[in-house]
Amino acid sequence: VDRAVTVDNGTEGCDNAPTVSLGTPAEGAYVNGEVEVSALVADDVGVTKVQFFADNGLLHEDETVPHGFAWQSDDFSEGDHVLKAIAYDTAGQTSSDTRNVVIDRSAPSVSIVEPSADSLQGDKLAVRLEVSDNQGLARVDLKVEGAGDALQLLHEPFEAEIDLSTLESGQHSLEVTALDIAGLSTRKTRAFVLDRKPELSFVRPVAGEVVEGVITVEVEATDREGAVEVRLFVDGDALGVAPGGKLSWAPPYERGTHVLKAEAEDSAGQVVD
Repeated sequence: VDRAVTVDNGTEGCDNAPTVSLGTPAEGAYVNGEVEVSALVADDVGVTKVQFFADNGLLHEDETVPHGFAWQSDDFSEGDHVLKAIAYDTAGQTSSDTRNVVIDRSAPSVSIVEPSADSLQGDKLAVRLEVSDNQGLARVDLKVEGAGDALQLLHEPFEAEIDLSTLESGQHSLEVTALDIAGLSTRKTRAFVLDRKPELSFVRPVAGEVVEGVITVEVEATDREGAVEVRLFVDGDALGVAPGGKLSWAPPYERGTHVLKAEAEDSAGQVVD
């Protein structure tokens, strides 16, 4: 006996499993403190609840939209963790989604090697740093107020030269801010004193000049910060201090070539020659 039947496998009347997708945090995100965890959930009939887990431990459960909560990540150790959301529908069917995150509470380590504390600096400030981070650095910012925009260093070596020529003499401060890929930052400052070295030049005699008898050796020495002491030498031997940059000299030498040298020292003990 034959019997004809019609098979209809259409979806009408079926109850499909829910869909769930973690919205925040992003995959591979570096997190710390209070972290927003959210999930987007849908079902063709209805969702009864959504559960949130960290490393398979239940953190939160809710039954209403929006699905999410504030995760206190400080209750967990630093390092890699897995977040998971499980959605349940009215038929008891489930779906899940996971996110890998990294808890990072360690800010960068910063050491200012140069300049040394309260050191004297001229128009160019040499900066050298030692910077490290357990996960990775985003950038290091250098700033001296009044000396232009901040400089950004993105990789080793953490060294730079900052132009100070627009600044007034006196005490200033270098500010260093290191930012890591987790958004954590460390700020260090270092005080220094801007005190430019004296400027020095011979007025007379001129180079190669033939002299005899008593002559006046004259040197022009200037310093923005105050008085300058000028000392004169011939062939390495001291002639004496030259008040106002002038000194009379009666060469006791036989005919020949000799070398005059001048050096200037400012009130901070900086010497140029």
